[in-house]
Amino acid sequence: METFENENLLDDSQRNYQIVGKTTPRKYWIGLIIILLSNISLSIISVSIWPYLHNNNISIFFLAAAISGFHTGSSIGRKFFSYYIEKTQSYWLLLFTSLGITLIGDILYASYPSQSVVLVSRTLVGFGTGSQVVLQSLLTEAADPILLKTRISNVSFFTSLAYIVGPAIIASISSIDLSNTPYIQTTNSLKVLVWFSAFLTFSCIIITIIGKIIDNSISKHYKSNLNNLDDNNNNNQINNHGYFGINNNNNNNNNTFRVSKRSCIIPANIAIVLYGFTHYLIFNAGMVLETLMIPYMIDVGGVSDYDWNLTKIALFFIGLGVSCAIVLVLSKKIQNQTLLLFSSLVLMTVGYGFMVVWQFPNYKFTTSTIDPPLFRFLLGVTFVAIGFPIAVTSSITLYFEIFSNLQQQKPFISTFFQLASNLGRLLGPIWAALMFTEVNANYSFLFAMIICLVCLLLLLILKKSIKSINSNQVYNPKNDPIIRMEDEGDETNQF
Repeated sequence: METFENENLLDDSQRNYQIVGKTTPRKYWIGLIIILLSNISLSIISVSIWPYLHNNNISIFFLAAAISGFHTGSSIGRKFFSYYIEKTQSYWLLLFTSLGITLIGDILYASYPSQSVVLVSRTLVGFGTGSQVVLQSLLTEAADPILLKTRISNVSFFTSLAYIVGPAIIASISSIDLSNTPYIQTTNSLKVLVWFSAFLTFSCIIITIIGKIIDNSISKHYKSNLNNLDDNNNNNQINNHGYFGINNNNNNNNNTFRVSKRSCIIPANIAIVLYGFTHYLIFNAGMVLETLMIPYMIDVGGVSDYDWNLTKIALFFIGLGVSCAIVLVLSKKIQNQTLLLFSSLVLMTVGYGFMVVWQFPNYKFTTSTIDPPLFRFLLGVTFVAIGFPIAVTSSITLYFEIFSNLQQQKPFISTFFQLASNLGRLLGPIWAALMFTEVNANYSFLFAMIICLVCLLLLLILKKSIKSINSNQVYNPKNDPIIRMEDEGDETNQF
């Protein structure tokens, strides 16, 4: 904050922004605290869910179903709360509602760890993550683009910080011997963790009530501010995606565009389907790691010889969170989204290649496990964890920029892309669990690597067709996006 102020001090006649330290309302800091605590709660559950379910005799199929339910609930919740933000603009009431639903899910998860209840509870918690949309709306109110960018960056920082603090809490609690602790001799560390997660959600609700008392005003909807920022950014600098041949240097003010169909190797509608299918495959590949990494390594219900306890797993996730946060910050400096997409997919391919043991048995199916060297396996996990969120974000951005001006296909474009995203989140964990149990863990990672290679191949096939679609069109940056980035969810903290 101090650096921002010192670097941007201007005369009153020149200043077109607000000084952060003097104008930031208290509701902004309250919102950041809620973002931190709510995401810490989510990170605690995401790391400890498999040993918790295994201790309650729940199979990996229900782990996959719980992950699918969470992501499905998240997609529905974000849509639901985005819709009601535009209708009511009652941020604190919507935030209270979403956190209340999350608390119900957390309590059910901690109190009744049966198969059906776990599935319902994780779906409710996923729906409650719509609070992130409400918080982003509440916290990104700013009249000037510089202040708005700063606030958005702070929101991203606190979110990333939560996924470092959460594993640190797990490492601390799981390393404590509770057998000699008064009053909780029968309670293991996993039970303490899930109830602590519920307590953090309850704390968020209390802080929300305090925020409403302190801030009794009705805020303007943030959409106008974000649209203004997008217009300014797009008018000043539009990314140059040279690989796909997107022409961003047009001075023509005409809002129409032309596409030479004869020059397209693949028709526009088919190109849309293939690109959406590629996006679907990216989610499938990422879900393999999210679903199987902990069940593969941990000493409770794990299948490898690594036999890591929960403390070691949590410590690794701390380092993983730091690495992902640093790389994501650096990736935002790169304007070429095509480069980011291809690089991230290559990184995921190499990562899964490191995780695969390339000494396959003579028979097709086997339940035996041959583990790769530990360092190589962890390096592969790191590569995939870094590459996946970048691949998703860059894929979404490119999709908007390539196809957003195809007015006749616009309803189809929006519906199909959302369907591809949601199906990827829903089916990805299921395929991963099926391969893990019915074939072999090694083949699961090989399957994910092949998916990444197929994604790269499809993008190469689409190269000339996408170039043709964009070669004659006049890009109009003022067009509303097909779907907002918030609707796709925050993929920066999948692991």
